[in-house]
Formats: sequence, structure tokens, C-alpha cells
Amino acid sequence: MTRILNRRGLQHIHSEIGLAPRALRDVEEGVASGRFDVPDPLVALSALGEGQLALWELKSARPDVSADEARLTWRK
Repeated sequence: MTRILNRRGLQHIHSEIGLAPRALRDVEEGVASGRFDVPDPLVALSALGEGQLALWELKSARPDVSADEARLTWRK
């Protein structure tokens, strides 16, 4: 599954169906609430989606990396 997503996943980040519209809505709601400060929600969605694909690739290439090591934490 990881290999499929890495090869074909980028085209789905901006799809008008599936999770992409809901993810964009979530980013837009985060901006509206002040939780996120991004100039363009679509660019933020691209960064989030591509980052997720990169983490899946890391897990595929390095199964020894634990979820805790790959987890990002937000600081204020």
C-alpha cells in the first residue's frame, strides 16, 4: 500500500473526492479559528499530504523507526 501511495498518492492530495475536500475544510476551519496561521489553505494541505506520504515512505524503508520517533508535536 505504501508503494502505491508513494507512486500515485500525490494526485489524490488535490482530488475533489475522497478525503481531500474534508482535509481542506479542516485546514480552513483551523485557519478561521486561529489555530493555524497559513497564507493559503491549499498550500498547507499540499504540505500536510506530502509530509504524510514522506512518513509512510520512511516507515516502509525503515520499519525500525517507531511511531513515537516519527511523531511531531505542536508547541505554542
